[in-house]
Amino acid sequence: MKSIRSFRAPALAAVLLMTVAPTAYARSAGITSNLFPKANTGCNNSACHTAGGAPPKAAKPIVQMTGPALVTPGSTNIYTLTVSNPGVQTYAGMNVATDEGDLAPVDGETHLLPNPISGQNELTHTAPKQGTSGTTIFTFSWTAPDAPDPFASAALLTGWGNAVNHNGLQTGDSAVVAHLATINNTLCPATPSVCSSPGASKLVISNGAKQHLSFVWSKGTASAADFGNPQTTAAYTLCLYADSALAGALRVPTSALWATTTTGFKYKDPESKSLQTLILAANSPTKVNAKMTAIGTGDAIGVPLSLPFTAAGTVTAQLINSENANCWGDAYSGSLIKKNTSVAFKGVH
Repeated sequence: MKSIRSFRAPALAAVLLMTVAPTAYARSAGITSNLFPKANTGCNNSACHTAGGAPPKAAKPIVQMTGPALVTPGSTNIYTLTVSNPGVQTYAGMNVATDEGDLAPVDGETHLLPNPISGQNELTHTAPKQGTSGTTIFTFSWTAPDAPDPFASAALLTGWGNAVNHNGLQTGDSAVVAHLATINNTLCPATPSVCSSPGASKLVISNGAKQHLSFVWSKGTASAADFGNPQTTAAYTLCLYADSALAGALRVPTSALWATTTTGFKYKDPESKSLQTLILAANSPTKVNAKMTAIGTGDAIGVPLSLPFTAAGTVTAQLINSENANCWGDAYSGSLIKKNTSVAFKGVH
């Protein structure tokens, strides 16, 4: 199986180019993501699709990508990209790109195009697809890599849906991007572990336009020896659970990016699509004041959580050391849950 690990930035994707001629469609079988931003050859610009034109101005469609977020290494899973914009935008095109694993069509409505920049196959439509009541659905498969990227626990699927009126002109069309992060479900125990509890903690998750996660575990007990050696032998995973079900995992690998501090270790990698910061601080000689701080932000941090946690009475966060199974965690329920909406969760202890 092909797996591209050097393509770090989330892929842009583009779809369904048309010319000015009423019945002549340029690249109606899709284009690759590297062409999307270009002024003359891309999508959603004055030379191709644009939301402008005669009033009313074309509204942006709702684009959603659905499918399994927790996957088994090497497994093949089915996903859908839905483009919805009832009204004059009766057709749609699509493009899906990924930085890990392999995409494949499941019917004759999509096909693979190689991206000459990334070297990876991307999935796009074979022709503009007519929707039903303003909604167009594309189905495809994605095969997970055999093992997780050593620098990330997530693989990001990036999809563009382009809602078009199919009139052969540049105007009245609009494209929107959607992301879906998947996680390797062997990184964490299937159910929460018994972990060291803190005197205080906070878990904040934002799953809106910009993803963000922070977990702070403080006023607890930990020695420097408990941390192992993350520079050579100890990897760390922040495991998230909704009740007893695994809901997310963010990996920090063993690497030279770990620096020693006076109380433990600090990891920082601004390019990571998992956690970018992880600080492990042990007790001082006279106080119970150990502290763990985990932070991840950006569109690709691998938090495929479905918010709000409507079916979960308890949300648990646990930081687990792979070398010795030491873990530090906390659970939030009842009054400890301060916010639980479609785009944000906040638990405070």
